[in-house]
Amino acid sequence: MLGLLICLSLSLSSVITVEAGWSETSSPTSSCPTFTSTLTFGMKDIQVEWLQDVLSQLPGIYPEGLVTGYFGSLTREAVISFQKQEGIDPVGQVGPITREHLNLFIKDCSFNIPETISEKDIVIGIIDFTFI
Repeated sequence: MLGLLICLSLSLSSVITVEAGWSETSSPTSSCPTFTSTLTFGMKDIQVEWLQDVLSQLPGIYPEGLVTGYFGSLTREAVISFQKQEGIDPVGQVGPITREHLNLFIKDCSFNIPETISEKDIVIGIIDFTFI
């Protein structure tokens, strides 16, 4: 009996190709996420998640370290702390000046910021072929 098991995975960070039971994984050219939007209280967005990731990795800025994608009061306080540290008017939202400072922090990709909501591959299906 010959069996072939194919597991399909979804990941934005890698491309999976399955041919005759073998898989090859290749990564596209790596690039750092870049803040491009104004981020304000009450928003839910992937860039808010990136913001929370960055702020949680800066000592004393976001000690709660919650990465939810929701811009709530804890995120606003962390943004204010970051703005004060950087000499920016502490308005509690991410506008063009704060974005510029954040992008300088992440330009060398030294921060651990996932480009998707989850870095883990998600299994979306399993196909089992059994040949008799």
